[in-house]
Amino acid sequence: MDKEIQKLKTNEDNLKSKASQQHEYKNTELRTSKQISDSNQRYKKNVIPSFYANKRIIGISTIIQELANNYLSGAIWSYYARDH
Repeated sequence: MDKEIQKLKTNEDNLKSKASQQHEYKNTELRTSKQISDSNQRYKKNVIPSFYANKRIIGISTIIQELANNYLSGAIWSYYARDH
């Protein structure tokens, strides 16, 4: 009988421990999400002027791809003739 009571107490302690761990985990998640939202509010939004808004931004990958295409076609430098 004493062994059964001891086993029940041990099981109860284990369940309490797991419940408190889950509670702490949830509190940590809530704190972390609140910290993230607070840190996001610190940064102000940058507004892009309308002059730049409709322009195409050329990335480094586009530049490298164009250089590779020119190199593979046999012309390292591309010249464009313009009539004066």
